[in-house]
Amino acid sequence: MPTEAIPWTAGTGAAAPAVPSTAGTAVLALVCSVLSWTLLPVILAVAALVLARTAEGEINASGGARTGMSLVTASRWIAWINLLVVAMVVAFLAAFVLAIAIGR
Repeated sequence: MPTEAIPWTAGTGAAAPAVPSTAGTAVLALVCSVLSWTLLPVILAVAALVLARTAEGEINASGGARTGMSLVTASRWIAWINLLVVAMVVAFLAAFVLAIAIGR
């Protein structure tokens, strides 16, 4: 008798292995963080951070059924860098306006 594995066929009652799916909130967090560079920088960056936190909880609670931690990490980095750049631009503009006001 051959010892080859019998392939799975439909209707035999054998269950296909579960394939983990990507958390939708992780994808949305990444989209928000990327869009925050062009549209509503602070609002979308903060939304991305909140969504990343939600996605992380969803992924951790799924027991391996959900993936997307790399998307969560990327969205956090992109959002925080965006907020840092916005803060630096605001500080530069404030210093510039203050220098003009004092110079008069």
